[in-house]
Amino acid sequence: ARTRCRRLARMQRQLAWFGVLAHVIATSLMLVVLDVLPRGLRRHVLPVGFRGKLFKGLKTTAALWRTAACSLRPTLRAETPVPPDLPVLLEQVQEASTSSTGNVSVHVRGLAQETTLSELGSSGRPLVVALGSCTHPPFLAALPSLVALSARLAERADFVAIYVEEAHPCDGWRHDGVRHLVAQHTSLDERRRAAAKLRTELLCCGANLSQLRLAVDLMGNAAALAFGALPARLALLLDSHLVWLSPRESTDVNALEARLEETLRQLWPV
Repeated sequence: ARTRCRRLARMQRQLAWFGVLAHVIATSLMLVVLDVLPRGLRRHVLPVGFRGKLFKGLKTTAALWRTAACSLRPTLRAETPVPPDLPVLLEQVQEASTSSTGNVSVHVRGLAQETTLSELGSSGRPLVVALGSCTHPPFLAALPSLVALSARLAERADFVAIYVEEAHPCDGWRHDGVRHLVAQHTSLDERRRAAAKLRTELLCCGANLSQLRLAVDLMGNAAALAFGALPARLALLLDSHLVWLSPRESTDVNALEARLEETLRQLWPV
């Protein structure tokens, strides 16, 4: 049975890559035709708005490449060990203040501490990991519930939000519901500047950044690829083992809360 499941998973990955490759070839051929045809002939042969639809197809191709790459890498499953040396960059806030008008002013230290995911949680305590970016509207919509959960259970569990690559960058696949215009990161400094926007979002939700810490995925996207968290995902860990993992692209804090409560009852029965 295991061999059959492995074969099916391999076939699904191969089909995903084949579909992406076919989409790329078809789009490339259309671009060649568009460039070769004389302008006068284009008006009579090609429908109105063909170029715009073609560029939309290119954006879809980019999204397919990302999805296939994320599916190809081994994603962690429940009850499997998390790599203890999974590196992240832990951002440290020096001080934050809120004015009477509700505006948040944040002062950040110039240095961040590179650490590993296993070091972010205490032994014997659940670790909640939220992976996402400011250009993924469902992830931002889940922040108030996540902040409230971290405030309620901060004494019994650890919480960390890891900033990953942008879901809908302004120089890539745009989305109408995106509030922050952020280009895809080309360096760690750019990713840290983008994470500063998420820090402001957390503070506006009333987060205590000593209870809900903020980390940044390194440019190799090790955390995002390990959890299959492109564009976002929630996870629950215990002693470097994955207890629960949300469906791909899901940021359902209610499901996370139910699984966390069950884990806490198992650890400390009433």
